Amino acid sequence: MVIQHKHMSFLAMLMPARRTVLTLHGTSVEPLLNSANDLNVDSNKVDNKIEKSNLLQSTSFRFHQMLIAFMFRRYDDTKSFAVKYSEFKIGFWMMFFHQTMNSFYDGLVSYWIGREENSPKWIRKGANCKLEIQKLAELSPWNFQNKLYLLSAEEQFCERNFEFAERYYDIAVSSAKDHKFLNEEALANEMAGYFYLETGRRKKSIRYFSEAVKCYKQWEAHAKVKSLETYLEEVIAMSSS
Repeated sequence: MVIQHKHMSFLAMLMPARRTVLTLHGTSVEPLLNSANDLNVDSNKVDNKIEKSNLLQSTSFRFHQMLIAFMFRRYDDTKSFAVKYSEFKIGFWMMFFHQTMNSFYDGLVSYWIGREENSPKWIRKGANCKLEIQKLAELSPWNFQNKLYLLSAEEQFCERNFEFAERYYDIAVSSAKDHKFLNEEALANEMAGYFYLETGRRKKSIRYFSEAVKCYKQWEAHAKVKSLETYLEEVIAMSSS
């Protein structure tokens, strides 16, 4: 239908999201272009639409680049794409649904960069994203409460308030579980794992990483499972050495 009505701009906005799903699932991203070819679409034209599109399309493209890098913990790529994404970021109330999810992951990325770089600028950016999610959590706790808790945990981690961070990670996990956000239950466990590992509690981190793997398996993010299992094996090996 999208092709039939020549809605190439809309297709260009959907393609980055589909690429993210395929990447997490472990399916080759190549079918993305094959499917376009099967529909008699010039793939070069589609790529050009993504690169030379309007603000909404460019934002979607840059966000999903950042998201994939973040999910596979490629720090340098995550930072590079986060900088590019911030150049395109649109106002919060435009494209409301997409922007709410963008703010959540943008906040997690910003706190990560802020910690790694010891950068107040990035930590403030994370806090601004958290504020956007907090407003939404007041309107719809079911959909946004767990996201707010996880951003709060990351904020406390940045501020080295480790006791508060622990509490927020745990309630982020339980809130995501109670509200049936399996992928975010996995993510909260994973973030808690990094927190405990980086604060010198390796054995405790293993428990959270293991729970994250279990949730990602249920979510069928096979490539993410493989990546995190490999990392978990390294952490376990360090513990036994």
